[in-house]
Amino acid sequence: MPKRYHRRAECRAARTNERVLRFCDSIAELKLLLPKALDSAMFIRRGSFIEQLFMTMPKTVLLAEDDENDAFLMMYAFKLAEVSNPLIVVRNGQEAIWYLNAEGPYSDREKFPWPCVLLLDLKMPLLNGFDVLEWLKGPQRRKGLPVIVLSSSDEESDVKKAMELGANAYRVKSCDFNELAHLVEELRVTCLDEAQTVEHQPSR
Repeated sequence: MPKRYHRRAECRAARTNERVLRFCDSIAELKLLLPKALDSAMFIRRGSFIEQLFMTMPKTVLLAEDDENDAFLMMYAFKLAEVSNPLIVVRNGQEAIWYLNAEGPYSDREKFPWPCVLLLDLKMPLLNGFDVLEWLKGPQRRKGLPVIVLSSSDEESDVKKAMELGANAYRVKSCDFNELAHLVEELRVTCLDEAQTVEHQPSR
C-alpha cells in the first residue's frame, strides 16, 4: 500500500482518538456517568471525580414517619414543589437510627447516603422521635444534621422536650395540604437549596 494511504489512515486514527478523548473529557466534565460505569472506565480515577459527583448530587432527605398517608402526602408535596432531593422514608425510630448509623438494611452508604435534613415524627412504634433525638445527642452521631420535628401533637410539653433534646424546629401537622405544601417550600428555600453545596458526611 502506498505511503500516502498509510499517512491518511494514521491521520484518521489520530483524529478518531482525539474525538474519543474529547468525548470522554466532556462526559467527565458534565458528570453524566454513574459510579458503576466509572468503575469500569479507565480514564477516571476513583476517589476524586466520584467524590465530586456525589457532592453535587441532590442531598437526601430522611423522613421518619409511621403513618403511610402522611408519608404519601409528604412525597406528593415534594413533587409539587419540584424538590429534586430524594426522599427516603423510614417507618419508626429504630429504622431511623439504623439509617443514620448505617446499620442493618441501611448499611450501604452509596444507596442510603447521609441525609441533609431529618424530618422526624414523634409518635412512632419501637422507638419514638424523642428516642431518636436522645440517640443523636451521643458523641459523633449528629454531625450537624438539622432535625425538624413534624408531629400531630401541639402539647407544650412535647414541644419543650423536643427542643431541649436538640430539635432545630417543631411543626404541628395539619390536615390542610396547602399548609404542608407551604412547609415543603419553606424547607426547600431554607435548608435544601443550601444543602446542595454541603459536603457529604460519613456515617461514622
